[in-house]
Amino acid sequence: MAFPVPTSRDSYIVDFLPQASMDTVHHMLLFGCQTPVSTSSYWDCGSVQGTCEDESSIMYAWARNAPPTKLPNDVGFKVGRNSGMSFFVLQIHYGDVNAFRGKHHTIS
Repeated sequence: MAFPVPTSRDSYIVDFLPQASMDTVHHMLLFGCQTPVSTSSYWDCGSVQGTCEDESSIMYAWARNAPPTKLPNDVGFKVGRNSGMSFFVLQIHYGDVNAFRGKHHTIS
């Protein structure tokens, strides 16, 4: 999924709080880029080449019930405005999709 980053001002990411469980999710990767390969609600990673049309940066990776990541004081990822990052792309690889069969889910 691609999420637009507010670009009217500089913003900073200072922590990551995953809302996932290894019972279903094997791992997640959060990328930052200027242009994602898609802006539809979600897409299959195997059906599209990559996550971004331009250069992407892995901002965060999570796997196997890892704890939240909090950056040290006065440290953050600059996003928005002129950072070159106008989208976040969240890539989720599922270990067990049985919980989703026959259901429609959205990520908020």
